[in-house]
Amino acid sequence: MTHYMRLRPLPFFAIKEGRKKVEMRLYDEKRRAIAKNDIIVFENTESEERLYALVTGLSVFKDFKELFAHYPKDLLGYGAQEPASDEDMLAYYTREEIEVFGVLAIEIKLGVELSPPNPKGDTMDYPSKLSDIHLRDPFILVDGGLYYMYGSKGSAAFGPATGLDVFVSEDLENWSLPHEVLHRPDGFWADRDFWAPEVHLYNGKYYMLVSMKAEGVCRGTVIFKADNPKGPFLPYSDGPVTPRDWECLDGTLYIEDGVPYMVFCHEWVQTKDGEMCAVRLSADLKKAEGEPLLLFKASSFPAVASVKDEGNFVTDGPFLLRLESGKLLMLWSSYIDRSYPCYCEIVSYSESGKIKGPWRHEEKPLFDGNGGHGMVFKTKEQDPFFVMHQPNNMPNERPVLFALTETEENLSKKE
Repeated sequence: MTHYMRLRPLPFFAIKEGRKKVEMRLYDEKRRAIAKNDIIVFENTESEERLYALVTGLSVFKDFKELFAHYPKDLLGYGAQEPASDEDMLAYYTREEIEVFGVLAIEIKLGVELSPPNPKGDTMDYPSKLSDIHLRDPFILVDGGLYYMYGSKGSAAFGPATGLDVFVSEDLENWSLPHEVLHRPDGFWADRDFWAPEVHLYNGKYYMLVSMKAEGVCRGTVIFKADNPKGPFLPYSDGPVTPRDWECLDGTLYIEDGVPYMVFCHEWVQTKDGEMCAVRLSADLKKAEGEPLLLFKASSFPAVASVKDEGNFVTDGPFLLRLESGKLLMLWSSYIDRSYPCYCEIVSYSESGKIKGPWRHEEKPLFDGNGGHGMVFKTKEQDPFFVMHQPNNMPNERPVLFALTETEENLSKKE
């Protein structure tokens, strides 16, 4: 099992430099799930740098005074001339919490890395379950017999950002540790809110579409390129391919009659009634060609609910697919009224069978349990599956998978 822990810079670097070999935590319900040989991913709260460590031992104590008496201070990260006191832990936990739960010493060993796929299927290469992975807006690419899952970093989805990760699986149950596939280049224009990455194989190369933002600059979708699905993905388009003076997000790639298009959302924060738009891309995916086409507005879905103030309607996360019958569907997310605005996954279809529409909406959402921003992929066995994040509340979002049933007219959750 994989666990995620955020650390301030000083203890983080003490672990990185090999000085701190015991991590100290409250022995609450969350930490009771930690076991020997589990993996811990430590993340620097300022830089988002990560370390991967193996749990080699666990000890429970009544309080930190008892723990400090048990371990030499150097193993706890203190320097030779630095005073060590259990009172230091009161900066993190109250005396009441310590008395109720007790405390845990986690002995760790650095050096755990994302292993290459093991042909024998050894699950030690894939130590994580979906419930371990904090990710929004998941997107799964099936390539070379493996599943590659990308998404917005759950703990760092909002605010300063340095990069994006991929998780790898052979069976959709056991997943690798995160592997960084995109790292923000020095001087790159966007430095926050790296959202909704999706990766497509196109003409032998892999293209990642990502929504990004900088202070005082409109959010837009940028295209990156790599030689394989594990990256590194490098800047490819000249900045956003969405209109520079529009607040846009969640660009998705769709090929129609050999022509590449990007469908994206013109955000409600600028339009109030969020718009779903499409723009033709150049054959090399490097830039937009022509003006965007309005496909529909969020309010055209009859059950849509306002967010924040009356008249604010959201369009999120479009994904297009064509059924075997030839019918063209779009999955997208918004909010419906369930005593409070509830995130959901809506199914729409093109009456013409073309991207230009006109678009109509199925009355019943595919999912209406406060989860969404999903997509459809086919497993190695060619069974249709849906992945989304649920719930839509920080910090509890996790990827969720379920099988689909496809008919000539629609998709539904498989019972």
